[in-house]
Amino acid sequence: MNRLTSTDPARCPKCGHHQTLVTRYCESCGFDRHQAVGEGAAGGFSGIFRSARTRAKLTVAVLAAITLVYVLTAFHHVSGFDLVSRADLGILTPGEVTVFDDVTQILAVAYLLAFLASAVAFLAWLSRSVDNVPPLTGQVPRSTPRWSIGWWFVPIANFVMPYLVVRDLLVRLRGTDGGPIWVLLAWWVAWLGTTLASLVVASIRGPNTLAELNTWFSVNLAADLAGATAAVLAIVVVRGIQTLADQRASSPIS
Repeated sequence: MNRLTSTDPARCPKCGHHQTLVTRYCESCGFDRHQAVGEGAAGGFSGIFRSARTRAKLTVAVLAAITLVYVLTAFHHVSGFDLVSRADLGILTPGEVTVFDDVTQILAVAYLLAFLASAVAFLAWLSRSVDNVPPLTGQVPRSTPRWSIGWWFVPIANFVMPYLVVRDLLVRLRGTDGGPIWVLLAWWVAWLGTTLASLVVASIRGPNTLAELNTWFSVNLAADLAGATAAVLAIVVVRGIQTLADQRASSPIS
């Protein structure tokens, strides 16, 4: 038998009774916990509650970091308009161009590192959160923990399915208490906007004129603002869903 801490309660999936010691049978209703675990594992779920709180905190931290990178990059791209104006007036110096390019490279590396960290942290949190739904009596989600990650890498489907996975998670945890569905939708729209703007930027072949350079800065700025918005809304979504999970884990079922 293993003694649990107060942050990882032994909750009976059937009656909601909390036990200090984990045993096979619930001391309140006699429910067979091993049977519940077996059923969950057979469907791609562990059937065991493991708090995702630490993963949520890490996810929020790296999302805050990438938000900062987006904001700094946005300011940098705004300064690019001034660079174009100075070039148009014929007063732009080679030193200014060199400094601008150096800052661009630094921000690009910072973005890459922040993006990879936030992606890994978010998917790890999402997978654990989805796996926790059955033990938290939210029934079985439509996607397994593995597919909650996998859908992000399936072309075309990744424009819709990841949103449906997170929405299903939120709906199952919130029950009849309501929830920030509009925030979830806003986050997804902002994320799609960031993705589309990034694709447009990638399709622009090295601007050759000042007008094209202005357009390039404009599209990049739009991507930066959409990305910062998506990151902030993602923080709200993660914290909201984690709060619902924590509440279910610490409160008995009525």
